[in-house]
Amino acid sequence: MRQLLGTPPPHVQQRRPRYRENDQLPGRLAADDARATPGHCPADYPPPILGADANSYLPEFSWAVAHGSPAKRQAAFDSGADIIFLNHDGVNWVAENLHVLKGFSHCTVDEYTAYKNRTTDRSKAMGLIANEIEYITMLSGTPNSNRITDLWFPAFMLDGGKRLGESFYKFQQQTCTPMDIPGASSPYAKNWVEKEGARDVVAQLLSDITIRHVLEDCVDMPANTRRTLQVEMPAAVMKQYRELEKRAVLETAGGVITAVHAGAKATKILQLLSGAVYGAEGEIIKIHPHRAELVIDLVLQREQSVVAFNWKHERDSLVALATKHKIPSP
Repeated sequence: MRQLLGTPPPHVQQRRPRYRENDQLPGRLAADDARATPGHCPADYPPPILGADANSYLPEFSWAVAHGSPAKRQAAFDSGADIIFLNHDGVNWVAENLHVLKGFSHCTVDEYTAYKNRTTDRSKAMGLIANEIEYITMLSGTPNSNRITDLWFPAFMLDGGKRLGESFYKFQQQTCTPMDIPGASSPYAKNWVEKEGARDVVAQLLSDITIRHVLEDCVDMPANTRRTLQVEMPAAVMKQYRELEKRAVLETAGGVITAVHAGAKATKILQLLSGAVYGAEGEIIKIHPHRAELVIDLVLQREQSVVAFNWKHERDSLVALATKHKIPSP
């Protein structure tokens, strides 16, 4: 059996087969609603970590990572691997090439809260994939994010609206109360406030397809969990890294970087990997966005985050990306 998985942890939510071929159920997403959206952050688990997890937990299965150019993604699906790992950009690509799903029966979505907003291109793409897959598993450490309505679209992908309904707006009216917004320019602008007890009702409706592990159930969980996530640098950046490591001088499009002694060279190398380097006059020479994108992707998957950084240019890059993704700051 071939499987399409996001990551290999145990099941949290699963649904029975929902659609038969040529079914036309209300609310099913149209193919032309899915559009590629450049700039999505890399997945929580970059390729080096995905491979390590697959080898540890599923050694009997072969795997491939559908990442990079369309040709590389196609090659991953053509490889005959049992498991294909995708990031957000990969989800958009698969939605435009649904034929690659032939032979796959399972899809696991890690950190499914990334698909809580039904109107985003990313969520529409995931909805298209859900239509084509027989079994879906969704995982999250924070299933209830800021609003109870965030649960509607993930639940819809699981059961087609069987438990929370086929209409988002009806679900919103059932679980929230519209409140006037003082000073709003339009009388139709409302702040939807969650009704008391709504979460308990929704939890009960989803209880037959949900497995939840609370802290008390995980008595062997360590007090503090540390994970090291690796960012796979593009070949061009690695070439610059090797050159700076060897010569202590690096010529870039933004300027020349010079390290006068071993300590300075180590600092410049760390700056290079972080995304930018300070020039001789203190100017910022930008190199790549990959590390900052990974950090913001992790932040998007959590209700609250504290992010540490080493250099001012890192802070500026993170703030710019956070603003782009409309992440509120304290």
